[in-house]
Formats: sequence, structure tokens, C-alpha cells
Amino acid sequence: MSESKHTPGPWRLRELYDGAYTVYGEGEYNIIFPLLTGISTLTGKANAKSIAAAKANACLIAAAPELWEALGEVEELVSTKEAILKERSIYDNSFGDKYLESAHRLESLRRVEERIESTIKAAIAKAEATL
Repeated sequence: MSESKHTPGPWRLRELYDGAYTVYGEGEYNIIFPLLTGISTLTGKANAKSIAAAKANACLIAAAPELWEALGEVEELVSTKEAILKERSIYDNSFGDKYLESAHRLESLRRVEERIESTIKAAIAKAEATL
């Protein structure tokens, strides 16, 4: 994965007033997204649905650095999984050392798959987080 050019995370969410949020980082480039508001561009008014949408959008934007990192980690884990599969057939039915090697590879694959799943779930949870 290439080096990022965006403002480093973590990014945080701040509620300015009911239905208005800003996303900010730390350091030199503080404000990431100046204002997300639940005010409709059509009516000029806010309602519960538009406020909820503004908050959800702000949470998703604030999670962007973690989502980017999670995708990079999943990419590496998929490469690891492919390398394990290429070593030798994990479906070898013979006994002895070959059987133990296959069992070890299966366990390694299981651990990699668990890490992929947990990384994806954590990234989604961050994106769906609330204040």
C-alpha cells in the first residue's frame, strides 16, 4: 500500500450544536471537514432524519484513516493467506509429517481469516460509531 497523503489520523468528531458536526485531526492540519449539518438545502430546515444523516456522515468521514489502514492490513493478510496456500496442497491425505504440515497450514489459515474478519468488523464499527 502506498504512503498516505491525507492528514494523519485519528480524526475526531465534534458536535458544534444540534445537527451540526465538524471533523478534526491533530497537528498542523486541524480541521478535516469544517461542517456537516442536518439542515436541508431544499427546505433550509433540519429534522430528525437529516440530523441523523449528518451525524452518520460525520462518523464515516472521521473513520476514514482507520478504514484506509484496515484495507491495507486486509490486503497484507490476503497476501499471507495466498502464500500459505501456495506452499503445498493443504488437502494432502497422507499421514505423518505431511499430515502435520497440512494441519499446521490449516491452523495458520484459520488465524489469518480470523484477523481479516476482526479487522473488517472493527473498521465497520468505527465507521458506524456515534458520538
